[in-house]
Amino acid sequence: MLQVVAVNGTGRDLTADWIGRDLYWLVQKPTGYSDIMKYDLNKNSGKPILVLTRVTVLWKMAVNPYKR
Repeated sequence: MLQVVAVNGTGRDLTADWIGRDLYWLVQKPTGYSDIMKYDLNKNSGKPILVLTRVTVLWKMAVNPYKR
């Protein structure tokens, strides 16, 4: 089993942009905030990027690789 990144919080959803080769996932923090994180599979740097933070719990997401 290969571990790409460690999740700091509770992982809620995972989606992939198969064209841009990016992974996106939702993380729920104990404070009630939700983060959308991104990992670039092309760079393979091991460092995820914070894309968005919300003061609410997000449950689902989807990525449209044709619209950026």
